[in-house]
Amino acid sequence: MSDGSDIVEFNSNVDDNDGESSSSSYTTNNEKNVRKKQTRNSQKRITKLDHIKDKRLQNHPKVNKIITRNEVQCKCGKIIRLHRAYNSRNLEKHSKTSNCLLTEGIRPLTSYFVNSTKSHQISCIGLRDEKHLEYLQRIGGIIHYGGAPRVEVLAKELFPIKFDKNFSWKRLTNNEKIKLENELVARAKWRNDFNSNCIRSVKCKITTTNKGRICKKCMKLNSNKILMVFIKIINNENY
Repeated sequence: MSDGSDIVEFNSNVDDNDGESSSSSYTTNNEKNVRKKQTRNSQKRITKLDHIKDKRLQNHPKVNKIITRNEVQCKCGKIIRLHRAYNSRNLEKHSKTSNCLLTEGIRPLTSYFVNSTKSHQISCIGLRDEKHLEYLQRIGGIIHYGGAPRVEVLAKELFPIKFDKNFSWKRLTNNEKIKLENELVARAKWRNDFNSNCIRSVKCKITTTNKGRICKKCMKLNSNKILMVFIKIINNENY
């Protein structure tokens, strides 16, 4: 009897421990699920907030198009870098200066053409030969800048500890993504202007005095070897 009693008591203790272990495991899994749900809800709120800010910026009277969350194109054609994501302060400052071609937009069109003794300012048409138009059509409005180092190369320059091997956008924080996007724009050689259907030098001022209607910066870009290689690759041309 004594031996049987000992066995029963031993089994009872085992059952109690199993119950505690199971309860602890359930609690841990439940906490993980709660944290995951909170993270998903937080991401949804951020995405929804970005969507609201993006829509508000699209409706801004001076915005022609939004390029990235930190960069827009003014209706005068110039690219404006925002001091903060979706914040229009820099755009509004630009629109009040002489750098914005719309600052004196109430003037008649003829007022932009001065006397014959002075140079006539006309709009730069950018690069729009058949090969340029085919290139723009093939990249389909996705790539806005070109000529900068590859994104993975820049990422390793900016964040060497984080990307000693493979690059992934997912491993970047929002601030790091903004920094990388800004660096890509700063290192770019040309801008794909889908609204005007042309390729422009990033230094193009939209206007020119050249009779050929292409500014010197865009003419120089036309002989850029990197651009020529890109066009051949995208257009599937033979070298």
